[in-house]
Amino acid sequence: MDLTDLAFLKLINRGGSGNVYLVWDRIEKQHLALKVMPKRRELNTVDNILNERYIHSFLSFEDSDDQSWFLPLVASWHDEVNFYIATEYLPGGDLESQLTNHTIFTEERARFYACEIILALEQLHARKIIHRDLKPANILLKPDGHVVLSDFGISRQFFTSSSSCSPVDTILNEFKRTGPSSFLTSDDCGTPHYMTPEQHLCDKYSFEVDYWALGVILYRMLTGQLPFGQEVTSKQEVAISVVQDELKFPETVCISLEAREFIQSLLVKSPGERIRVSEIKKHPFFIGVNWKKISKCQLPISWKPTIPSPLSRGTRLCRVHAITILPFQFGRPFEFHSDPLPEFTWYRPPSLYCPRRCRMGNCLVSLLYLQHNMLPRTCCFSKLIRPFRRGLGSLFSSTKGTGFGNTTREKRG
Repeated sequence: MDLTDLAFLKLINRGGSGNVYLVWDRIEKQHLALKVMPKRRELNTVDNILNERYIHSFLSFEDSDDQSWFLPLVASWHDEVNFYIATEYLPGGDLESQLTNHTIFTEERARFYACEIILALEQLHARKIIHRDLKPANILLKPDGHVVLSDFGISRQFFTSSSSCSPVDTILNEFKRTGPSSFLTSDDCGTPHYMTPEQHLCDKYSFEVDYWALGVILYRMLTGQLPFGQEVTSKQEVAISVVQDELKFPETVCISLEAREFIQSLLVKSPGERIRVSEIKKHPFFIGVNWKKISKCQLPISWKPTIPSPLSRGTRLCRVHAITILPFQFGRPFEFHSDPLPEFTWYRPPSLYCPRRCRMGNCLVSLLYLQHNMLPRTCCFSKLIRPFRRGLGSLFSSTKGTGFGNTTREKRG
């Protein structure tokens, strides 16, 4: 996959590392979300980019349950100017847009989102990964209304003697066995309003910081405000508010006693005094919740996001013209044999995409994936060699620019 395969439709989101665009994949005939990260930005170091790609692809492989809690990675590659990460596109938007439109949720709706976020965090932490940037903008919604976690750009994965996925209780036991330093970090990263006091103070922290962020999100869903730093914007002012200010609830909003107590238990300043992870599901705020049905997405949802009608019919949002002008600067793609960072290039293997494959094609593709870690998503030969086509030449001009020019590559495969 490269830029000539894609038609850019619109800007979806802006972030510190880059912008996310809605694109149309001309080869596979589907919408994708493409994250474009300029190499010149300070945040986009090789270590950070490789970490994001690895965690994203790792979760795409590991998330094999009936409910997919993580945004699937489709492909990643880079050129002289940018890194590119392509994921599946969820037209339901994110929780941030829902909060912008509705400001305050009913307690029933907020509880539902909290339940699914808790289950997603359990799966994430069982894989020894801290998200570290959990916020409404990174919680996407499927068309049926279920949540999906995204943006693992600053996530942290711990590597121990046990590399397989483990339940939360197993991780806690391993924490006791290997010592606290095995699952602790002190990196100063995240979105200030959703960071814990220990993160702002650069103290050691672990998985519990994601549950603090859940408390901030739940507070915002029920009050329409942030619990700390509502009126300030600078990181230093937000940090002072998070570390020093007392948690208060607005008198103009009606919140049940159970919801208040649960939020308070999550947003305790001292990490050792917060509610234990094993006690979260047992809190009175979740009385009557059928966790088994929620984990299997069997509960009816009455808050489904509004999907644009063209997407709901499986067609394109708009007409894709023969000439696509890119809204950013791009560089020449690297040829296969001269890629300075081949470990970043990744393509989703067919086992995660197409369940119907010929046996011979499946064996060939699996072998190539093990050798190169860069696969296309179908087993027909013309698309099997898709990741290697860049080594046969490119239609990009030698000069960097903002568009393709007057010629485009014909549809391939």
